[in-house]
Amino acid sequence: MNKKIKIGLLGWWAGKNEGDNYMLQCLKCAFSDFQLYPQRIPFKSNLKKLLLNRLDFVMVGGGGLFIQRPPKPFNSFHRWGWFLKPKLSFFGVSIEGLSPEYEAVTRQLIEKSRFFIVRDTRSFELLRKLSPKVELAPDITFLYPRRVRRDPSPQFIGVNLRKTDTCDASLWADSINSLKGRKVLIPLSNHENCQDTDAMSGVEGDHLPCFDISAYGRLEFMVAMRLHSIIFAVQNAIPVIGIAYAPKVRNFFSDLGLSEFCLEPDEYHRLPETFRKLCSKRDEIALRLQRYTEEASSELSARIERIKNEISGNSSR
Repeated sequence: MNKKIKIGLLGWWAGKNEGDNYMLQCLKCAFSDFQLYPQRIPFKSNLKKLLLNRLDFVMVGGGGLFIQRPPKPFNSFHRWGWFLKPKLSFFGVSIEGLSPEYEAVTRQLIEKSRFFIVRDTRSFELLRKLSPKVELAPDITFLYPRRVRRDPSPQFIGVNLRKTDTCDASLWADSINSLKGRKVLIPLSNHENCQDTDAMSGVEGDHLPCFDISAYGRLEFMVAMRLHSIIFAVQNAIPVIGIAYAPKVRNFFSDLGLSEFCLEPDEYHRLPETFRKLCSKRDEIALRLQRYTEEASSELSARIERIKNEISGNSSR
């Protein structure tokens, strides 16, 4: 019966970023009872907006950012949202910031949505001021934690760096090279002009040509920038140091209760001392990460069931 219900999965499905790919896979699995239509945003034509009206439900998800404004085309929702027939929802987005001029359209999006769920406490605090409808839940990938078979005696330090205007990857490479231990470099993105392999060229270690989740099985620790390279470490109880090239990384560590292990883009000089602290608390941190993953998975499972019941109920009326 649910297969008759058509759901559009709108998100940042770039195709060459493993974090985006896995978020889409999780959404597909979570809502597999329905007929699903993934669509990458932003749209390149008005035709895409018109096609949405063939659906029963539209879900914008996968963690894409509100960077001072909603992502296109939702930043202009006040101009075209009136003709949107299917129910609208947002799941798992994060808010880097919101300019006052976009507060009205964001409030309209929230009020129009059947549900509006963000993935970190800071995002929740920013949007809760606009509407009490905003909800908080863990990142969607914790619904299906990406666990791998762990080596009984892991010996590697996993590394993920990316190109960004806020962070000098070469300075981080030098600091990472100063850490004692073998390194394995795990790229999360092979997107053109944003390839992680380029950013990590100065790090000494095993260079993987593309993302390989099995590499996490060899890791004792990790130093990483991209959010989902960090999240995959957490899901395998691997103590990790984050580099906050964007607020979403800092926000995640805050929710973990491990802000002391999240460094700012210019704090590469603090990496050795922070790494020593990480090593001294390894077992305690690993246990915390395991507990967080289990609780997040349980919370998301309950949330998904409620949402699926809502979609089925609304569509049957």
